[in-house]
Amino acid sequence: MRLLFLGTCKFEDRSSGKISNPFEDIKDCLDLGDIIFLNMDGIISSRDFLTGDKLKSDGEQLLSLKRLVPHIPIVVNFKNDVVLQHGVKGLKDTEKFLAKHDFVFNIGVLRPLVYGNLCMFNFTDLELLNNLDAMEYTVPVNINHTYNDVLSRVVKSHRKPFRRIVVCLKFKHKRIFDYTNFDDLAKKLVENGADVVFGYGSSNIPLRKSCFRHQGGLIIRSLGDLVNCNVDPRKIYINKGEMCLYNTVSKQSHILEISRHMVEDCLLPKF
Repeated sequence: MRLLFLGTCKFEDRSSGKISNPFEDIKDCLDLGDIIFLNMDGIISSRDFLTGDKLKSDGEQLLSLKRLVPHIPIVVNFKNDVVLQHGVKGLKDTEKFLAKHDFVFNIGVLRPLVYGNLCMFNFTDLELLNNLDAMEYTVPVNINHTYNDVLSRVVKSHRKPFRRIVVCLKFKHKRIFDYTNFDDLAKKLVENGADVVFGYGSSNIPLRKSCFRHQGGLIIRSLGDLVNCNVDPRKIYINKGEMCLYNTVSKQSHILEISRHMVEDCLLPKF
């Protein structure tokens, strides 16, 4: 089985721009995966919120991905520090949308998502959780301390023959190119049974080494943004990005390099 890991996606309402399908230029890459993993910052809802439209979309851009590869299951990981950006109603609307359109996502918090022979955990760096209520929907992790043995034991307890364990971990970048704390935690998770630790955050800085191997496991530090329709005018966005293809049988990985360009104030991928 081939797992295709995409960079972070931040969508917008299709009506607010001209970008109906942000994935159309990378379809050849998408066809390489048997399962696609996508980290989404934001929620999907048709409501008007007093909190505004930032990190809110109508879901049409995400649906365009499913239309491109209708035969491939798509895992959408959205329960992180911004899950309550628009309150509990925004969260529930997102769950309803994903369930209606047959996306794969985790309903629970402490229990991992089990899909076939895949077991998926979702953790979020405690330093990102400004809204403490969000802890009800994601597992907080302090990657700057060493008390994470409990999490490692939880991961280890789900190890089974032929099962592959994926841990998604959103973390805060403290300094450019300094991934020491993330690397230490990711290595510990691999040593206790994780096959892939999929890290992601807010950095658009190109990494010297975005992925590396440790005791047979794959550690992805960050793939950056794949689609970003909520660009920050104060940031400089580089014109390169990556996706990662991982074979669960051979445990080999391959980096797919892509270009990124601005269209209608959206950062979009191109292969």
